[in-house]
Amino acid sequence: MHSDFFKYKTSPGKIVFPLFNKHNFFVVGCGISVILFITIIFLRPVSTFAKKAVTPPKDPAIEQQIDIQDSSLSTTSVTYTDASGSGFFTWNSTRYASLAHVYFEAGIAKNTAISTTKRIRSADILANLVNGTTYKVRIEYGCSYNSTSNTFTETGYAELWSADNTTEVTASAVSNTINSGSGTCPTTPTTVGVRFSRLIILQSDPNLITDTDTSINLGHTETSNLTNTNDHVLQFPKIWMFTDHTKHSNGGWDSIKDILFSATLASSTGTPVSACLYDITSNSEITCVSTSSTTPAYVTGGDVTALLTDGHQYETYLKVSTTPTAVTLYNSFVTVEQSNPSGLGAIELYDDFNPYYVTLAATTYSQHYFMNDWEPANFNLQTSQSVPSSSEVLAFHVETTEKTTASTGSTILFAGCIPGGSCSNKTVFASNMDTANTAYTRVRTPDSSFGMQSNFELDSAFDITGTGTTTSSVTWLIINVNIIPTYAVQETTEIPYGPNALETYDQCLPVNAPPNRPGLVIIHGGGWSSEDDSLSQYQDLCNAYATEGYAVFDIDYRLTAKKFGGSQWPDQVGDIQLAVRYIRANASQNGVDPTRICSYGTSSGSQLALLLDELQTIHAADVSSIDASYSPTTQCALDSYGPVDLTREYNENANVGQFSLYPLLDNQTPTSDPAIYQDASPVNNITPQMGPVFILQGTQDTTVPPDQGQEMQQDLQTAGLPYNYLQYVGGHGYLNLSQGQADMIREQLNAFLVNQEHP
Repeated sequence: MHSDFFKYKTSPGKIVFPLFNKHNFFVVGCGISVILFITIIFLRPVSTFAKKAVTPPKDPAIEQQIDIQDSSLSTTSVTYTDASGSGFFTWNSTRYASLAHVYFEAGIAKNTAISTTKRIRSADILANLVNGTTYKVRIEYGCSYNSTSNTFTETGYAELWSADNTTEVTASAVSNTINSGSGTCPTTPTTVGVRFSRLIILQSDPNLITDTDTSINLGHTETSNLTNTNDHVLQFPKIWMFTDHTKHSNGGWDSIKDILFSATLASSTGTPVSACLYDITSNSEITCVSTSSTTPAYVTGGDVTALLTDGHQYETYLKVSTTPTAVTLYNSFVTVEQSNPSGLGAIELYDDFNPYYVTLAATTYSQHYFMNDWEPANFNLQTSQSVPSSSEVLAFHVETTEKTTASTGSTILFAGCIPGGSCSNKTVFASNMDTANTAYTRVRTPDSSFGMQSNFELDSAFDITGTGTTTSSVTWLIINVNIIPTYAVQETTEIPYGPNALETYDQCLPVNAPPNRPGLVIIHGGGWSSEDDSLSQYQDLCNAYATEGYAVFDIDYRLTAKKFGGSQWPDQVGDIQLAVRYIRANASQNGVDPTRICSYGTSSGSQLALLLDELQTIHAADVSSIDASYSPTTQCALDSYGPVDLTREYNENANVGQFSLYPLLDNQTPTSDPAIYQDASPVNNITPQMGPVFILQGTQDTTVPPDQGQEMQQDLQTAGLPYNYLQYVGGHGYLNLSQGQADMIREQLNAFLVNQEHP
C-alpha cells in the first residue's frame, strides 16, 4: 500500500495519513455511466408502518492493556532474573466486568539488535492470576544442543512472576529464538533483550460492560540523585492530559468510580522517597505515594478524581525527605476505574508504543520496534460486513511526548509491521505529530476521528527535518469507545412532505428510544436526474443507523429527467429544505431533536446536503409557505465525492456539464447564466453560521475531480470553519477500492456523526 493511500486534513489544515476507517456507507458500484455515484443509507419499505424484525447488534467488547516495563531488559542468565528493570502491577479481576481472556506478551530480541524484536503472546492466563497479587516480569536465557544435527538454538524467555519471586504464573512464559547455528552452544551466550512487555485484558458481554480499569503509564525507569526536597521532573517525562467526559461527550470516561496514582520505586538510603502526580498546568502537586524500602516496592494512593482538572496536563515527579538520597523509579500509573450497573457508555483506552524514551537523528522515518497489534475482533467489530455489527463506535488519535534539537521532530505510527521484521512498505495510517520545541511537549493528532485498518501490527516511528535529534518518551494510540444503546427499528415509507408526488421520504426510527433523537437526512445522488432509492443497501444501512439511535430520513426530491417531470433548479433545493422543515414540524411524532439534524449526501446529493448546512433561510426562489416557520438548516453535513463548484465542474467535465448540469440549471451554461451556477454551488454559499463539514474525495475521481473537494476544504479553512477532509486513492463511488478498504471508511464517517450528535 502506498504511504499516501489516504491524505487527511482537519480544520488547522494539517495533513495526516490515516489508512482506513468505518461506519457509514456501503460500497455501491455506480456503474460506468457518466454519473458514477454511491448513495448511502436508508430504508427500503416493506409496507407502510410495517415494523421490521431487526435484532439490534450489541455484544460490546473492549481490549485493555497494562504496560509493565519502562526500560529495555537484558540477560544471559540461565535462570529467571529481574534484570533490574521490571515495574510492578497488582491484579484485581473485580475491576474488570465480563472478563473473557487475559494474555501476557513481550517483545524479545537478540541483544541490542532491535530489528530482531518479535512480539510473542502467551496462552490465556486469566485462570492463573490471583487477586491482590503484585506481579512483575522476569527474563531468562536458554540454549539447547541437538547432537543428531550438531546444531544449537539460543532462546530468550519472558514470564510473569509474583513480585516476591516465589511464584511464576503458569502458561505466561513466552519465548523467541534469538540465535542458532552449527556446533555446540556458544561459550559466550548471546544476550537476550526484552524490549517491552504488557498484559492484554479482553472484556466482552452480550449486553453491556459494567466495570473496567484503564491504566496510563506515566513512569520511566531511572535513578535520580536528589540533593533537595523539592519536586523533580523525570529525565524522560510522559505528559498526560485529563479529559472530563461531563464536558466533552466524545472523550474521557463516564461513570468514574475512582482515579488512583501508583508507582514502583526504591530508596537508596532507607529514608522515605516519593513519586508524585504533578499538575504541570497549574504547577501544583496532586498526590504522592511513598516508600522507605531499599528494594522495589509497589505503592498506591487514594482517589484523586476530585483533584483533577479538565484539560490540565500531568506528569510523574520524584522527591525525597532527606538529602542526599537516590530514588529509583521503575514505573508509575494513573488508573481510571469505571463502574455502572446500567452499563458504561464512554471509555478512553491507551495502547503504548514506546513505553520508554527513544532518541534518533534520522531524516527518514525509523521505526522503534515496540509493536502492538490492533484487532477489531477484540471490540466485536466485523469490518467485512456492510453494516455496523457492534454497538460500539470507535474514534482514534495518536499522542506523544517529544522534544527536538532539529528544525522539526515528527512522530508517527506505521501499519503493516511484521513481527521480527520491518513495517510493510512503511505504510503510514496516522498523522504526523510535529514539534519544534526543545523541551518535552505533549503533541496529539489534530482530529480524534480517523480510523484504523483491521488486523495490523502497528509501530511508532519518527524523523527530523534539518540536523539534530528527536526524543520521544512515549507514544499512545488512544481509542475513544462510545458504547451506544441499540434498538429495534420501525420503517415507514413514502411519507409525503410536500404537494408533489416526488416530495416524499422514507423513515427509520428506533423503537422505544428516548425522545429527542439525533436526526440524519440522507440525500441520494444520480446526477439530479434519476431516483436512487431502489438499492437494497439503503434498507440495511437505514436500519443500522436507526439501530444506533438515529432518526433517519431518506429524502426523494424532484428530478430533471422527463419521466420524473423534468424539474429544474431551484426545485431540488426547495424540496430538501421543505423536507427538513417538515421533519422539524413533526418532531413530536418522529422523535427527532430539531437542534441535532445532519445532512448526508453522496455524489450530486452532496451538493444538496452542503446547501442544507449553509443556507440559514428558505431559498429565495422557494415560494412554498408550508412549514415556513421552521428552520430548513442542518447542523452538520457529510459530502461524499460531491460537486461543489458547478462552474468548474461544467468546464472540466463535458459529460457532466452537458447531461447533468445543463438540464438542471435551466438549460444554461456558466457563460450564459453565471448567477444560477453560483447559486447552486456550495463554494459560493459558505456562511459563518454553518456547522461542521466532512469532505470525502477520491484522488482518481474523473466524474467529480479531486479539485472539487480540495476547493471546498480550502474555502472552509480560509473562513475559519470546522471541517474534516479525507482523500482516498480511488475513483468515484469508491471505484478501485477493495471491499475492506471501503468498509473501513465507515469508521471515520460514523465517528464524525457521533462527534457531532452523539445518540
